[in-house]
Formats: sequence, structure tokens, C-alpha cells
Amino acid sequence: MSIHLIRYNRIVHHFLKNPPSECFCEKHHIVPRCLGGSDSKDNIVILPARAHFICHYMLHKAYPENSQLAHAFAMMSVSNASQNRKTSSRMYEASKIARSNALKGKPRPEWVKQKLRKPKSSKLNYFGNTNGKGNLGKPKSPRSESHREALALAMKPVYEARKVKTAEKIKRIREQFVQSKLSRKQFSAQHNITMGLLKRYLRGL
Repeated sequence: MSIHLIRYNRIVHHFLKNPPSECFCEKHHIVPRCLGGSDSKDNIVILPARAHFICHYMLHKAYPENSQLAHAFAMMSVSNASQNRKTSSRMYEASKIARSNALKGKPRPEWVKQKLRKPKSSKLNYFGNTNGKGNLGKPKSPRSESHREALALAMKPVYEARKVKTAEKIKRIREQFVQSKLSRKQFSAQHNITMGLLKRYLRGL
């Protein structure tokens, strides 16, 4: 058994015994359907979003030739209306390479071919004009002193509310950490909080 499968099994077994709570979670097939897994409850585990991403990465590394697992891992970095996923630049690159390998040698669907054949409705480039130069180097109009003061005054309640909300969140997480009796690493994984952010929240404890 590869080291990636060993790590994968450890994560799955951990969350089977310790179901996550108070964090964004997703369902995961323990044995992927492309490897013969079913949709039965015995083959489903609830994972925090971060652990779910790592599990798909481990499966892809364990079976690099399986295009369906590569595609599943690549889709873990895609956000939609119900899922706002954030990944590091290194993992984003790995997911894109996995997707490229998964699609290699597969013919494009007809609707994709038709879309590529369709001419662009506008000749405007990404800069918003046709000369390719855009507005780079063009100085912005300076804001007046009264304008800056009005903006600062308007945004002050927003900043104050954000400070209060952040302070409440930090207090709640510190209390949960103390009550959990978990290590920082265990608490980070269970509550889907990065170690760097957790260190900031627990500073002084």
C-alpha cells in the first residue's frame, strides 16, 4: 500500500470515529465510485472541506493514471454558488495539472467545438480597447480632501462592526479550544482552520 493510501485511510478513519462539528463539511465516498464504491451509507464519511480536499489529493497521488480521480481532484479547487473553496497556489497548480492529464486524449464535446468556432461579438481586449495598450500608466484623478473625509466617515461603522465581529469570533474559538482539550493541530483539522490563523486566534494562551 502506498504512503498516500495510508494517509488517506488515516484521515477517513479519524473522521469516522470523530465526526466534525461547527465547520463547513462535505460528503465523501470512502471507496470512490470509479473504483467500485457504492452510494450506501457505509461508504460515506462526512469531512471538513479542508480534509475533503486533501483526501482527493491523496487518492490522485495514489492512482495517478486514473483520469476520473484526477478530474475529481481538479474539481475540488472550483468554487460555485454553494461552495467557496480556497486553495494554495501550489495545490491549485497540482489540480490544474491533474485536470489537464485527465482530459488528455479525450475529444472535445461538440458544444465546445461550436463555441470555439463562434467569432467574438466584440474586438475589445481585456484592457477594454482595441489597441492593446489599455489604461496602463494613465494617472487617476485625485480625490478631493472632502471626498476622502466623506468616504472615511461612511466606512467607519463598517470597520467598527467588523472589529466587533472578529473579536467575538476569536473569543468563541479560544473558548472552544480550551474546552476541547485537543492539540492545536487536531483542533485546526477538526474545525477547518489553518494553523497560521489559529496561532493568531490563540496568541497569548
